Amino acid sequence: MRTTIKFIAGALLLGGLMAGQAFATAAPTFSIVDTSKTKTINLSATSSSDRFDVAIPTNFSLSGVKTGSFLSLSSAASLAFTFVGEEAGYNNVFGAIKFKPLDVGLFSNNASTPGATSFTFSNVAAGQLNFGFLSNAMASMFYGNGSTSIGLKLSADKQSALLMFNDSYKRDRDYDDMVVKVSILTAVPEPETYALMLGGLALLGAVARRNRKQA
Repeated sequence: MRTTIKFIAGALLLGGLMAGQAFATAAPTFSIVDTSKTKTINLSATSSSDRFDVAIPTNFSLSGVKTGSFLSLSSAASLAFTFVGEEAGYNNVFGAIKFKPLDVGLFSNNASTPGATSFTFSNVAAGQLNFGFLSNAMASMFYGNGSTSIGLKLSADKQSALLMFNDSYKRDRDYDDMVVKVSILTAVPEPETYALMLGGLALLGAVARRNRKQA
């Protein structure tokens, strides 16, 4: 009987460890989901017209930027939103929200420092992210994830993405009026992984206690 219990406990513990290993190797990533409004554009930091005037973070380029697409997260993770820079004369605002539990973060052009101003969310659910820009250049209009006024660009490892806002003032198309980087900080393990490991450890502990009593 004790051998059977040990076998079951070992199997549960091994299952939890294997699930944890699979979880560790399948790191969450960002992806861009195209729509019927999607366009691919190439921005330039040297062009005489519609020049991109914000310093680009490492691991990003200005080619192949998607507009009218949605930014999506493959699996639950903790995220950081960081202000990269702005070219706009207007004080635009960036904001994001997550649910379960509810959390909201925001910052504006005028009150932010590039690379320093940020906020984080823990345990963000997989799927399309909930974020947007409030344009004070266009009668305080709000533009959310999927808008043609937001350019999206993934890093090479898909662990971060640039959110590039164009407030349409002067009808330019440079997508540098406010730029934000969102980065994956940590993955969030599935509850089943912990349950398997805890179940195995509990059974092994029970067997050990029983052996001590019989000794």
